[in-house]
Amino acid sequence: MILADTHAWIWYVNADSRLSGPARAALEREDLGIAGISLWEVALLSQGGRIRLDGGALHWIQSAVNLAQTSILHFTPEIAVLSAGFGDTLHRDPADRIIVATALHHGTRLVTADRAITQSGLVRTVW
Repeated sequence: MILADTHAWIWYVNADSRLSGPARAALEREDLGIAGISLWEVALLSQGGRIRLDGGALHWIQSAVNLAQTSILHFTPEIAVLSAGFGDTLHRDPADRIIVATALHHGTRLVTADRAITQSGLVRTVW
């Protein structure tokens, strides 16, 4: 399994050209997982007008999960504690911390273009 950061998941499902070739190949080759917090991020981005989703957030999320046979990796007590322990190694964005902790907890690589995450060295990344 490989975990997609929220933006990578959106770009993958929407066939967006911003998704790199290696990222797309990894997402097509492996079982796809997303952190549960990514569902909230998609809804928040849609509600705030930062992204436009055909049919609205709920419809898009349901379709995206079914389309790519996506596994939703739930927020657990272990992920909560892990995400709180990164200190200054990673910026303070709670969603990013939870996504990184989810990848670590499940022993997966993370598909992300987020430089703060890749430069942190906390998790193996693909871009």
